[in-house]
Amino acid sequence: MLLKETLFILKQINFNNTSGFVITEQKLEIDTPELTNNSSLDFKTEMGFYLGQPDQKGGLISKGEMKLSGNKLVSNKGRIVTENGDMELKFTSVDNTSGTIASHKNASVVTSTFTNSQGTLFGQDKLTLQTDTLKNNSTGSVESNTLKGVIASSGDTEVTVNRDFENNGVISGVEHLRVNINGKYTNASNSIMSGKNSFELGVTGNIINRGILNSIKDTTISGENITNEKSGIIVGRESITIDNKGTFTNKGKVVGAVK
Repeated sequence: MLLKETLFILKQINFNNTSGFVITEQKLEIDTPELTNNSSLDFKTEMGFYLGQPDQKGGLISKGEMKLSGNKLVSNKGRIVTENGDMELKFTSVDNTSGTIASHKNASVVTSTFTNSQGTLFGQDKLTLQTDTLKNNSTGSVESNTLKGVIASSGDTEVTVNRDFENNGVISGVEHLRVNINGKYTNASNSIMSGKNSFELGVTGNIINRGILNSIKDTTISGENITNEKSGIIVGRESITIDNKGTFTNKGKVVGAVK
């Protein structure tokens, strides 16, 4: 479905775009109780061949801006992409299992529950994620180019989680990464949080690090009791600030000067 108009609005009814393809030239706006956008890659095999587009991937695509809102968004193996505009998603729950949600400009996601099991959430210039509950699981590795399960930006990434959070994936901001957690935070083994120029992790509860907390420049970590386990690595090559209201226990590696 190609729409040259700026708006595509649905209200009152659910919208199912499974194995489908919707693209707008300027702006895509959908307001629906339940939006389903599964199996976008199946478009080229199920419908693309008949439309003379055998290599066309499906999904929800806007060449300009995109605003999607409602109660529930399910995009398992789906594609939600803006090519030259900002993206704004507001749902009660978002399931991006093995899916791609990406903006070539700014991306903002506000939700109560965000599931990113082997999925990609990306904002080229800036990514903002606000959620009560976050599930972020990765498989593969950067070295083998098989990594799946990433929350990232080439610019700034800001993540706010309003409950306890255990990270089992990768969260990064090439320029800056800021993460605020209202609860306890656990960084699981082989999991990564990284900000190139700066990394700030603010937690109201305890912090347990079994993975990597990293910045090439400055790393700031604040919480109650902070424990860097044997497998844990904390890196701030120019400076590391540990602001613990309770104890700081280091059983792993710390690379950088600790203030």
